[in-house]
Amino acid sequence: MTQGLCGNCGTGLPYGSGRCARCGLAAMPVAPQAPAHQSNQGYAPPGWLPYAQPHPAAVGRPPFPPGTQQQPAAVAGHAGGPYGTADHGTAPHGTSPYGPAYGAVPHGGQGAPPPGWGALEAFFTGDWLGAARSAALAVLAMLGVSLVGMLMIAGGELGFGETLVLVLGGVCLAVGGDAFVEAQAESFGESGGASVSVGILPLTITLVGLLVLGVTFARRLRRRGVARGRDVLFQMGRTALLFMAFFLPLSLLSRYTPDPFGDSELRDLIEFEGELGVGVGSSLSGALLFAVAATGLVALLRPSAPLLGRFRPRVFPALMGAVAVFAAGALAAAIFVVWGLVDIGGDEGLVQFLGASVLSFVNGMLAAVLWAAGVPLTGEGGFASELTTSQSNSESVSLLTFTDEHGAFWLAPVVLFVVMLTVAVLVVLRQHTMLGARLEGLRFAAALGLVALAAALLLRIAAESSASGGGFGAEAGATATFNPFLAAFVLALWGAVTGLLAPVVAAALPSGLVQSVRRRLGMAPVPPPTPVPAPYLPPAPPQAW
Repeated sequence: MTQGLCGNCGTGLPYGSGRCARCGLAAMPVAPQAPAHQSNQGYAPPGWLPYAQPHPAAVGRPPFPPGTQQQPAAVAGHAGGPYGTADHGTAPHGTSPYGPAYGAVPHGGQGAPPPGWGALEAFFTGDWLGAARSAALAVLAMLGVSLVGMLMIAGGELGFGETLVLVLGGVCLAVGGDAFVEAQAESFGESGGASVSVGILPLTITLVGLLVLGVTFARRLRRRGVARGRDVLFQMGRTALLFMAFFLPLSLLSRYTPDPFGDSELRDLIEFEGELGVGVGSSLSGALLFAVAATGLVALLRPSAPLLGRFRPRVFPALMGAVAVFAAGALAAAIFVVWGLVDIGGDEGLVQFLGASVLSFVNGMLAAVLWAAGVPLTGEGGFASELTTSQSNSESVSLLTFTDEHGAFWLAPVVLFVVMLTVAVLVVLRQHTMLGARLEGLRFAAALGLVALAAALLLRIAAESSASGGGFGAEAGATATFNPFLAAFVLALWGAVTGLLAPVVAAALPSGLVQSVRRRLGMAPVPPPTPVPAPYLPPAPPQAW
């Protein structure tokens, strides 16, 4: 027979036992028998705890002193109240001894691993379904944009296989894959080969994919209540790995073997082998890098982030202002598209021009801002062969190149200055003091330099080619890029000028407009008042009795 149940695990306690045989928790000290004239209501036998009542030592309280007994209310709670309420007692940390109630979100978010699990168990048993959903939606969005652009470029003149290769290749190019063309030919005992590799980012596809990936990743974190830094990092890893895994079949399916001779008689004279597609390694590494950048930016700028979460009110407005300045380049890109359509007129290349404009619209938007700020696009090329010496050349395209074509391009820096000053004023209006507004303007300048650095890196174009035949070989290469560090310095300088002018302009605005902007965009936290030391009071002279 047992004399009661253990208050920690519920195991029966034999008479005379000092500890629970299962969990090792000490039994309650023996209480004296109740007097004969007292009622037995609420009385607990020696060493016994009512059902579902925890041992006092389990919740950090000292045991009942000898000679006392538990209150009747504790026993009465056994039959009252819903499950998990205080009437049933409390477990360590204020939770039920039988775990959280059904549907409750555990500590660390829904789906978080139990405490004490290792890193590998926590990573492999996490929310893989949510990560797969975020990655799949991003890839589908990129495929949709690529399909629209490639169909317009093809103009209905290509078959299904060729169009599919173009669509998949455009998606792989958008994450940094290198397009390649390889050919080998042999005829009359002589053989030769050539290869070309091109790296260019159609940033419209890239931007759509990264936006979808970042938004779905952030929504998944909020829905599941993931808050701990390790859990967020693991969810980032799952999402990035699955996003990268999608590009393995995409890059393999983008390969195509052309047949240049068809059924002509040249097929019997020339043995030709060729292939075009997108590199697998470059696609996988680029997809992983872009996924880590998108999810990492979301994780760092979320309000509960352990690193930048406390600095988010200061960093986020300036960063969004810098992004808004570069988004204003869409106006210049749209003007260029309209100008191109008017120039082409009713020629046959109209649809192809629209398709190329769709895929490269974001490229034109970023390049327009850099050109308007005075950053040149530098092109370098080189050629080397066994018969001649190495040759190299470089050219640059700047704002002056466009102004030589038409004087209206001088309006570009003026429009950029107006847009930048307007955004800087909206950013500094959040502050309450002139000093805070000036610091906000400097943060805006730093954010502009950071975004310009990223834009210059994304706009890089590189091409390499090599050819061999008849015992000779030749190689050529070309790059076109904005200098990233020069772009960061120039845009940061523009931002510093407009950021310091913005507080002066904001101080002259009507108060009604300022309050309207603050209601829409929010205000910075009010700084704590500076403590004013109490005035010194000399001690009062002693009073005579």
